[in-house]
Amino acid sequence: MVLEELKQRISGLQRGGLSPRRGSRGSEVGAGPSADLARHFPEGEVCGTPAGEAFVCETPLGKVYPEAPALMTRYRAVFRKARKLARAGELPAPLEPLAEAGSRATALIDTETAGFHGRPLFLIGLIRPRGRGFVVTQYFARTYAEEAGVLSRFADFLPQV
Repeated sequence: MVLEELKQRISGLQRGGLSPRRGSRGSEVGAGPSADLARHFPEGEVCGTPAGEAFVCETPLGKVYPEAPALMTRYRAVFRKARKLARAGELPAPLEPLAEAGSRATALIDTETAGFHGRPLFLIGLIRPRGRGFVVTQYFARTYAEEAGVLSRFADFLPQV
């Protein structure tokens, strides 16, 4: 369902049906790539998609959050407990898919937008397990025009979880 909604949003952006908010002089608010983005996120890169470009940054969580190893231990323990409760028939039904998927097939996702419903999205951040730790991936739209690229890149990721 989420993937279909993303595809519809991308399609609308590509057709021009969902236009960005305009500033007082008719220009896009926040237009122009941020020159500082690559400086602040040196591990990032511009990625092309069929829907446009997006700036993608990926880094190990431990690089920015020193307690990442302890977090991974607690994260795995939650899934072990969920599987145990599921086997005993004590896990609430809405949580059963998480117990079945396990800790490797999940991601924590956060989105940032320019306001209320219908406003452009400018960042999707996610944390997911990789190897013995977590990795943080951020999909940035440097301009309103790159929203479709961000959504497209994220939609490509979704089937992996």
